[in-house]
Amino acid sequence: MRSSWQYGEKEFLVNLHKQMDSQGLDWRDDAIVTPISENLSLLYSIDNVSIIKELATPEETMIAYGKWAASVICNDIIACGTLPKGLALDVGIGNMDEDGFNCFVKGVLDVCRKYATNYEGGNINTSDTVSGIAWGTSEPERIIRRRGAREGAVLFATTDIGIGWTKRLLRKYASEQGMSLSCLEGITPHLELLDNYQNDPCVNIELFKEIWDLDIIQCGMDLTDGIIELGYEIFDRTNLGVVFDFRGKVHPLLQAASDVLNYTSDAFHFEPGYDTPYAHGWCIDERDLHKAICTFEKYNAPYTILGYTSSDVDGVTYNAGNSLRSLPRYWDDKIINRGSIDNWEKIILPVFNDL
Repeated sequence: MRSSWQYGEKEFLVNLHKQMDSQGLDWRDDAIVTPISENLSLLYSIDNVSIIKELATPEETMIAYGKWAASVICNDIIACGTLPKGLALDVGIGNMDEDGFNCFVKGVLDVCRKYATNYEGGNINTSDTVSGIAWGTSEPERIIRRRGAREGAVLFATTDIGIGWTKRLLRKYASEQGMSLSCLEGITPHLELLDNYQNDPCVNIELFKEIWDLDIIQCGMDLTDGIIELGYEIFDRTNLGVVFDFRGKVHPLLQAASDVLNYTSDAFHFEPGYDTPYAHGWCIDERDLHKAICTFEKYNAPYTILGYTSSDVDGVTYNAGNSLRSLPRYWDDKIINRGSIDNWEKIILPVFNDL
């Protein structure tokens, strides 16, 4: 018998939602939103993480793990347009000794200081993963939700999209060739970026607060599963079509990787979530786009213009120059392993085969 979750995370949750008679909850927003008074809502979110990278020393690795755990778990509250006020963790110490645990906590507290978030404790268990809950409060009308995109909105991402996935593809290719990344032609100028890309997983919270205060975000979400999910969230909720169009701009690393791997550089943008937790996707009215760009440039922060919404388009598409090409539903990597390189090559690359 086929398990229901094999169809994908969204389908599984929709089915579960029906069984529970919905209870009035919108499960597709980044955080759970519960009214606690007429003018105030409680937001909370639960997530779990494991170690993502090994650094030069065990101490550095565990500090980075703590930063990553705290950032990921706080990120769903940030995606809703507010600061996390509290964080509690259930820490699996199966891969930690006492010194490692202390380093892990240093990383957690570093993120809490940056976000002015209270670390409220939690639990310790013997697994190899960390689970946690983050919470915040907001006026209901200021909450950023996944619904609300309007005709002609510009899709805006809060980082250079595709860097994390490109790094993974390059590492696989270099390993197959029996060489290091530094030996790949054209990649040397980008080694520092590749080495340090995930060392500080926090968003620039002062930048985000300034954008929030501008009140220009129609809707938004974190890009945990990549930008195609953003496109389908918009299409499913509004029936507006989405056109991914990167306006001819290519990050130098993506162009260099394109030359090495012989893939069209735009294909790297359609990755399964390796740019989280710094990546958020927003819909912004084109008349307000300059406000977002000026704010990001003020902080010398990267961003990517992803495309736009259109009532003249049916579905989620990529602008290939002379035609719009339909994009498949591609996410849910946590449940059905779409995050593998093999699956990306099978599902995404055919869109670009003759470019």
